[in-house]
Amino acid sequence: MDVTLTPSRFGLRAVIEKARRRARRRRVTWALAAFALAAAGIALGLTLTGGSATRAAVPPGFAVVKARGRVAHAVIQFGSGVRITRLTGQDRPVKTIEEVWYDARGGLWRDVLRIDGRVRSDRAGTCAVSPKEPPCGAGPPLSYLRPFDWPPAKVGFRAAGTGTFHGRPVVWLERRDRLRSPPRQVTEQVGLDPRTHTLVVARYFAGGRPVGGETAISDRTSLPPGSFSFLIRKGAAGGSPESLREPFTGLILAYGLPATRRALGRNPLWLGPRFHGYLLRSVQTGTYPFGTTKTGALRRAPFVRFYYGTPVDENYVFSVEEFGSIRPYFYKQGPREGSIERDGTSIARMTSDGLLLRVAWGSPQFQLTRANVLAVARALRPLPPGLKTVPTLRQQ
Repeated sequence: MDVTLTPSRFGLRAVIEKARRRARRRRVTWALAAFALAAAGIALGLTLTGGSATRAAVPPGFAVVKARGRVAHAVIQFGSGVRITRLTGQDRPVKTIEEVWYDARGGLWRDVLRIDGRVRSDRAGTCAVSPKEPPCGAGPPLSYLRPFDWPPAKVGFRAAGTGTFHGRPVVWLERRDRLRSPPRQVTEQVGLDPRTHTLVVARYFAGGRPVGGETAISDRTSLPPGSFSFLIRKGAAGGSPESLREPFTGLILAYGLPATRRALGRNPLWLGPRFHGYLLRSVQTGTYPFGTTKTGALRRAPFVRFYYGTPVDENYVFSVEEFGSIRPYFYKQGPREGSIERDGTSIARMTSDGLLLRVAWGSPQFQLTRANVLAVARALRPLPPGLKTVPTLRQQ
């Protein structure tokens, strides 16, 4: 069976080639911009390419580690459903692009995530190398760089034919249980490079229609040993990029309104004691580890968090979390001023009055729809200077 996906159905080849050219230009530019990126505040590391780094280019607390083997590199595009909503009401989908570098021999990796062309996070790290287990774990994004298990029956897939994806030859795989699945159950289809068995595209269907977008490898290269170095934070614990990029944990230091002004070094924003009928129930201040200043200094990143709504199953209806000039490692850049980034209906991010805000639902009562996030953005205002508490606040 030959399955051919034409450019008219899945995008113009010219657009794809233009994206590839931009990616190649970015790789050359990064070699010149490495120190500038470090000064901008990369908490867990960045990558220096094309030769050795001078002492002046290495910020305090970091060390340059040269790759021991060939460095695999890939650009991964996701149809993730992320949208940008402007305060004017305009709404559009945006690209989510993840770029990863991986030295399997040395256990070194770098992972850069971009939303709408802005760097959400830029992380690098090390992990243990074992002859029995895949270095740095078996999950994505590094799994996109390794060959798929072959024969595919070992992991529950079967070969369903050959075809092309944006002009690239692929072997199509489907899950073996697809024929027995209910019509509306989500099924997966994977396209592999026929020679290397590495991922080209992964897609999902329900009832014969595509759902959830697709994961596609738009660029894949291999860099020779010794030509690539990673800038790693000294003393960083081992780990892999598949660990949660955007945690909701952090050390809680204080409760109540007075502490919020000291936490960020400035007055935070809030939605008032009541918003859309939901009462302000709790206010927290604390820190995330591995924050950075604009000069690249490593510091904990303070946050202020407002919880609204009566707790249901220990979850509030929604929360508003704010960061000042020191950002945690998972937020290098936020959305542009005047824009709201919506990740489905559960998380929204925005930049307002110099603060980076993350709004998250804790209960389906308040989903982050276009209308709701616009209401939040338009209702934000500075916390009154003399206010110390409100009657609805729960005493922790």
